[in-house]
Amino acid sequence: MSIKKSIFKISNGSGWDEHHFETDSGQVVHTTEDGEQTTVEEALNELNSDFEILGSQNPGSAGRALKIYDVSSENLKYGCFGEGIYIYPPYYGTEKGAPDDWGGYIISIGIGGGSSKKHLKYAYTLSGAVYFMRQAAETGTVEQDWTKISAI
Repeated sequence: MSIKKSIFKISNGSGWDEHHFETDSGQVVHTTEDGEQTTVEEALNELNSDFEILGSQNPGSAGRALKIYDVSSENLKYGCFGEGIYIYPPYYGTEKGAPDDWGGYIISIGIGGGSSKKHLKYAYTLSGAVYFMRQAAETGTVEQDWTKISAI
């Protein structure tokens, strides 16, 4: 099915005046799957509210997504406090906080609240190893350094 949009023309006696009709999303009626009638504007606002949840900074929000970061110079042990996935290249260096010389990615999450909030990091390296570390989120103090919890 295709929709043909034509320009509406009215003769002014010496030529043609062109009119381009426009519609507001609040004027267009939309019927939902359950048969309820709404407007396109209301449907779009509902969809946009879902995007606001995805970008929210509230851990545990329904539908929240993890952001993906490409690490350029951040220290993987004492940085990476934003919840998300941090991708780092091979030979990034243990001096920059990497658990080993293999590249990989880190999943960084915050658990708890207030002064008892902890920051957990899991590193998955190209060698197949999995590392874990825990920090006090308020101070960044390392409570448990990178510990290999699995290897192939």
